[in-house]
Amino acid sequence: MVSIDEADPDALTVTCGLPQQNLTVRIPFPALIAVEKEVFEPRLPSYRLKLASAGRAIETVALKDLADTDETHYGQNGSPTRVVRIFPPENDTVQERWDGSGAELGERLYAFLRDHKFLQQPR
Repeated sequence: MVSIDEADPDALTVTCGLPQQNLTVRIPFPALIAVEKEVFEPRLPSYRLKLASAGRAIETVALKDLADTDETHYGQNGSPTRVVRIFPPENDTVQERWDGSGAELGERLYAFLRDHKFLQQPR
């Protein structure tokens, strides 16, 4: 994705970078957008922006300020996603080395894939 051009209450208009061209599409919500890491390159604020924002107050919002004050609807308690268990992936270090001519290795590979049901038997 190159840029988000427009954001409406029900859709986004984005420009995607393709190898030969840029494509602009409108995506309705809900939407998932993936970006490359180059999209987030922080820029230093300009001197004018620093001056303009120097006196601004930072607005803070507490739970009592929201329309829905049920704290179970926010944060980790309000998330529909639950992590049941975290575990490292299994480390499978079984390896085989096959030696032989190209024809022998091809036959052996075919037999291995057939025996492990990666290939269907010819009828």
